[in-house]
Amino acid sequence: MQRTHSPQPCAILNHHKGGEPHAYDQSDHTHNRSDPRHSRRERNVQAACGGGGGGGSSETTDPNLAFQVFPSSFFAPSYSESYTLTGSDTDGNDYTATASLKTGAQTTFQGEAAIPVEFLFRFTNAATQASIIANFTNYFSPSSHSRFIGSFSITDGTTGLPSAQMTLPTTARVGDFGSIGTIAYDDGTTEVLSWELHSTSNASRANLILSSVYKDAFGDTTGTEDDTYEIDANGVRHRLTVRYTDADRTINLAGDGR
Repeated sequence: MQRTHSPQPCAILNHHKGGEPHAYDQSDHTHNRSDPRHSRRERNVQAACGGGGGGGSSETTDPNLAFQVFPSSFFAPSYSESYTLTGSDTDGNDYTATASLKTGAQTTFQGEAAIPVEFLFRFTNAATQASIIANFTNYFSPSSHSRFIGSFSITDGTTGLPSAQMTLPTTARVGDFGSIGTIAYDDGTTEVLSWELHSTSNASRANLILSSVYKDAFGDTTGTEDDTYEIDANGVRHRLTVRYTDADRTINLAGDGR
């Protein structure tokens, strides 16, 4: 799967060229429930992701309920999340994975004050027990927490910077969606990001879907990923579902937070 260090904090898995998976997160600042393209794309993503942790196809989330995009303490030092995931790919391989993040004390990145959020991802083949570990840090503005500054991969040493300012909305309602922007990495690759908020069968929860399209240095798409967080109105993440597709296979993983 692709490397991804995207802006909105969602711990995710991606495979770098050569098979190294990298976890990530994302963000956005625009949303529009009136775009006629949205209903079709929503159905497609909902079918592909199985509705995240919501279960089934029934959609009962209160459409007037505002959901926080980030948990209240996300940018406070020592905030943490962790997930245990299981799944398989279209070649018949089974996997286990753990994904975690932790917010650190204010530092600097590219000469700018920043709040670091470190991600750690371990991906294991259930049959062979061969594991790959990915570790990277995303940086956010301390004055506007949802503004993504950039990322640094501890795993491979690459740095990613947004091509334009990238911020997330503070809250969203079911049906909201938007384009997040593009991250350019210093190895020539790019990542194009977007988000959507979908209904679930639980009236008090919604599925926050964070999508990435990965491109090589020539601008050709090398993979796509949808990461679905089941969240409550306070932005607390209860479950994570990941779907990654490239030319060779599709990988699906899911699991609860702990």
